[in-house]
Amino acid sequence: MHVNCPYCDAVLYVDTDDNTVYGGGKNEMSCDKCESNFVFTAEINITYDSFKADCLNGVPHKYELTHTYPKEFSKMECIMCGKLKDLTIEERKKHNIGTISEYFKNITNESR
Repeated sequence: MHVNCPYCDAVLYVDTDDNTVYGGGKNEMSCDKCESNFVFTAEINITYDSFKADCLNGVPHKYELTHTYPKEFSKMECIMCGKLKDLTIEERKKHNIGTISEYFKNITNESR
């Protein structure tokens, strides 16, 4: 995180590794450039966004294949609400994806 010095506008690095700057209140700091002392506050903003999810109102879910590696761990995810479901046998065939147990069987056989 960076903060500008209120005296000379120098861009200064703020060490946030120990999270103490997020405790509320004012934090003291010295400017490396002009050597002035000043205080700063830290603020965390959380933004919420809403999206239509027609599937939660009677419309069928619209599932798409997740991008997963290895592909045997893929799921089908509704693009409207995010609901996940396991692939059906037909979906596995359509996308040429084996089962998780087949995946582990293959890697066990390869290591021999």
